[in-house]
Amino acid sequence: MRRLFIFCTLFFQAGILASQQAVQWPTNASYVLTSTFGEFRPDHFHIGIDVKTWAREGYPVYAASDGYVARVSVSPWGYGKVIFLSLDSGMGAVYAHLSAFCPRLRPFVQEEQEKLAKYAVSVTMPPHLMRVQQGDIIGYTGSTGIGYPHLHFELRDSVNRPVNPLKYFSSRIRDMSPPVFAQVALRPIGSDSRVQGDVLPWIARPRKISGTDYRITEPVYAWGSAGLSVDVFDRDGQVLNKLRPYRLSLFINGAQAFTMTCDTIESDQVYRIEGSREFRLYTAGAGSFYALYRINSDPMPFTMDKPLAGIIGSDKQHAGAGDAYAEPGYYEFIIKAEDFSGNESRVSGTIIMTGPGDYKGVNTEGSWQAADVHSAVHVLRHTIAGTNLRYAVEQCSGENRPVCYVSINSWIQQPVPLIYTGGSRHIGIVPLDSIEHAELVCSAVHSDSSGAAVSDTAVVWRLSRKYSTMMSSNDGRFSVSVKPGSVAEACHAGIESCTFSGSGETAYRIYPPVRLRRKAVIKFSVPGFIAGDKKTAIYRISGAGVSLQPTVYENGYISAAVRSFGTFTVMRDTAAPEIFSAVPGNGSTCYTAYPRVEAVFTDSLSGIGGETCYRFYIDGRQYIAEYDPEKKCARALVRDALAQGRHSLCIKIFDRAGNMKEVNRTFYVSAGGGVQ
Repeated sequence: MRRLFIFCTLFFQAGILASQQAVQWPTNASYVLTSTFGEFRPDHFHIGIDVKTWAREGYPVYAASDGYVARVSVSPWGYGKVIFLSLDSGMGAVYAHLSAFCPRLRPFVQEEQEKLAKYAVSVTMPPHLMRVQQGDIIGYTGSTGIGYPHLHFELRDSVNRPVNPLKYFSSRIRDMSPPVFAQVALRPIGSDSRVQGDVLPWIARPRKISGTDYRITEPVYAWGSAGLSVDVFDRDGQVLNKLRPYRLSLFINGAQAFTMTCDTIESDQVYRIEGSREFRLYTAGAGSFYALYRINSDPMPFTMDKPLAGIIGSDKQHAGAGDAYAEPGYYEFIIKAEDFSGNESRVSGTIIMTGPGDYKGVNTEGSWQAADVHSAVHVLRHTIAGTNLRYAVEQCSGENRPVCYVSINSWIQQPVPLIYTGGSRHIGIVPLDSIEHAELVCSAVHSDSSGAAVSDTAVVWRLSRKYSTMMSSNDGRFSVSVKPGSVAEACHAGIESCTFSGSGETAYRIYPPVRLRRKAVIKFSVPGFIAGDKKTAIYRISGAGVSLQPTVYENGYISAAVRSFGTFTVMRDTAAPEIFSAVPGNGSTCYTAYPRVEAVFTDSLSGIGGETCYRFYIDGRQYIAEYDPEKKCARALVRDALAQGRHSLCIKIFDRAGNMKEVNRTFYVSAGGGVQ
């Protein structure tokens, strides 16, 4: 009996181990990854792996294990053509961006498309309808939805939480390359905290001292509390794609302070990237930094469940009131980065924490380069950093330093202490802790009173975790409503206006760049707006151009809900889309009863939206069309044989503003036309 019990126990344990490992690699295209689990995307975490298909489509896709097809979806956007498997083990598998489904699946999709007369459909299937066995071909790799040809593959546990697929395929990945450290940043946390005398993050590029060891060679000075972040990536040695390391660990003076491990993520945290990414550095183009600290007790994906983990000085911040101040002294840090194959790199450095107001490490002496005395203070500009207003004074002339004064809501001017940062540059910091809303006017002149004064105006509002905030522009035409719980930490924000060169319209910038946990509502007053006029809408302005925001029309106002701050304007789109090409050509002959019918088109402003924006008619009958937004191409799905002889073709392309372009063609189907 005892032997039987031991045998059953070992058999059961072996069965569990086998179930964990018995997941088939999803395709024979390659074992090379182009993206890993947990990487940043613009507004979410990447919750799968991307398998390289060498810019080709059509590789077979295999069922990971025995189970059934639970759902299949088709869309021009996102996942494109995607299959959701429910595995007998209780897990789920997802295959996205497919070029085609297997022959057994296609009829279900086509039947739903014909039933709804639309291309984008989602079909939920009962367990008995399409059973699959491990290794069955269920589809073929492609590029539908977003991205170049590749296969996106996910695994999910029994409660639909995404899990790292590499836990099941570690032996398949041949990765011999250790992670690479590109940059390290130290961010002051708290209004009285400073790094190198500044309220902005300090960034340094580490020096490589061996194959896997990096070092920040110069110490960095700080006071208050601070958090480290790192710009680091991994490569598998076969392609140049930058992959996310599997684990990041921070050690302060030998003690582990923070760990981030990409194993699994709660479904409701997939879009919670604001705590993990240094958003301000990302939007400024400084790099993609992983934050190695928790700013509060809110859930943070992949990290140790400890509030304020990783923050130097956090122990004092919440022991009593006020900001944190780490004990003065030397803080040696080590950051370890590890990929899933066990390759590891580390970067180290020294942080010297000083007392408040101690400017060690900052050149407070220096000297000015004499220049034209009449220019004096040439540049004065401000930025908002947390709960501080930072002034930069540049290109000053004369041998004496400039002086700055600030008035708050027109009260008496107060001096702003300046710190010399090298060359002809100074910075000044104005704390905003006690300010809910104020107009601050700063003026800078040369200390010997030579030259003209330069002024700068900032209007700021406090954003609280607990309360809502309403911000508005000086001209009253633009407002922002921020809901409670939108920000991870209390901070200040401002609005400034400018003229958008692309349209001549007034644009409004909400700054600094903040990613919100709840959408804010921006609202424009549009004089003379006619109800129902969809050609007038809100657009976001960025380095990539302008993008239409989902616009809501009210009495005299238009509004949009946005997830992050930025620059916005109102524009009117009256230009029709442009059709570059259409086939069949006018008067052409097709030697098949299933001709290729497609058009290539684009729109310069509001863009192409859903299926109602591209319409194909053959002999007056509207056909379902498949759209590829990246190739700017749509094709009609001709599934029924066309009769021999003459046919008419009409293609209508609409943009989101309702402007339309139409082409009409005549083509012929020849006798003896081929099959589909």
